[in-house]
Amino acid sequence: MKYLLTIFCICILFACDQKTNHSHHRDKAFVENGLVKQYDEQNRLSAEINFKNGVRHGVTRIYYSSGALSDEIMYVDDEKSGTAKKYHKNGNIYSLTPYWKDEKEGVQKKYYSNGKIWAETPYFKGQAGIGLKEYKHDGSLRENFPGIEVQKFKRSDRIVLKFFLSNYSKNVVFYVSDLIKDKYIPVMAEPMYAKEGSVSYEIPLPKNTSMDTVISIVAKYQTQNHNIYVSKRDYRILVK
Repeated sequence: MKYLLTIFCICILFACDQKTNHSHHRDKAFVENGLVKQYDEQNRLSAEINFKNGVRHGVTRIYYSSGALSDEIMYVDDEKSGTAKKYHKNGNIYSLTPYWKDEKEGVQKKYYSNGKIWAETPYFKGQAGIGLKEYKHDGSLRENFPGIEVQKFKRSDRIVLKFFLSNYSKNVVFYVSDLIKDKYIPVMAEPMYAKEGSVSYEIPLPKNTSMDTVISIVAKYQTQNHNIYVSKRDYRILVK
């Protein structure tokens, strides 16, 4: 019985090894330097990756199952660098995304499948910032985006603020933070996720204490067209 169990385990290990080698043998042969070609289960070319000293360096191309080009990304020492291109299945540009040291840096441009501009989103160190331009199919700019609404409640020992968007969207993250260059959310800013479309923010208020301060409320909102819209509202808290 022990002999049969041993044979069975060896067969399983051999089968797994055969399967792994079948799907990755091309990678192992050229992973150090040069061009690696990857294929899907139907033996269709899915990616071409340039390596140097064991890491991605140079152009990486990713393909749709149809064989059409999907993505074209430049790497420098395994970090995205320059403008990454993504394509619609019809061959037209979907997006142009600038990168610096593996983070989005600059204005990302997205296009409809007919080639018309769709959106322009500013980025800094991977963070989207204030200044989204979103275009309709006719080329005109969308102008109506939700604003930040605030409700204030005073308790005996604290001030409670309720944040929500004017369209009551649940797809929003709030911050209370200054912005980098008055435009970008700092990486260390603490996010507050709107579970039911709103969040509460509390400020301690000791007894017999007055308050006159201004806080910056920031909202990061995903539009119906799947773009990131960032807005800010300075809100004064006055307690006498």
